Amino acid sequence: MSFSLPEHPAGLALVGGDWSLADECWASMTRAVLLEGHLYVVKNEEDKIVSAGHWFPPGKGLYKTDAQRALGFNDFFKKLSPVFQEWYTKTYPETVARENPRFWNEEEMKNRWWCNSLVTDPKYQNKGHATAILNTVFQKVIEGGNIMGFGTATELNVRKYEAMGMRCRGYYILPAPTGDLTSYVLSREP
Repeated sequence: MSFSLPEHPAGLALVGGDWSLADECWASMTRAVLLEGHLYVVKNEEDKIVSAGHWFPPGKGLYKTDAQRALGFNDFFKKLSPVFQEWYTKTYPETVARENPRFWNEEEMKNRWWCNSLVTDPKYQNKGHATAILNTVFQKVIEGGNIMGFGTATELNVRKYEAMGMRCRGYYILPAPTGDLTSYVLSREP
């Protein structure tokens, strides 16, 4: 399962504008999540994964540790152009750090479960699989007295996530070499 869809603007930026790197990028994300986060999947009747979510509990985050980056990200990163290497190490994290305080107070940042990706095979969309993953994680959020955070780059997804109980807190523009991304920030509180 991957996010190599031409209409996925954030996915295109994450793979450095090169869809041939999508599987490697996805695998490095999944390994990082398996090390320090939580992976949730939905399988079909044939035992094939049709929906997956990468989540990090409070205090953790994607590629935040050397151990996570050593699980495939470092090799993937070397294949990116210098422009995308700079985007990954400078533009992207600096923009997120600058914009985060607009959407999250300090307490929310400390207690936030963050979804790095939630994908569903197009043949299995609109069947409640992503909703099931969100609701499963939300139970952990409630039990821990936490908050759920999520981002998306399309208005269509904002509407879908709002229908699943998320609240849009606003958006910001994330400059990217593949074209500026509108990054919508969503949350769900107990």
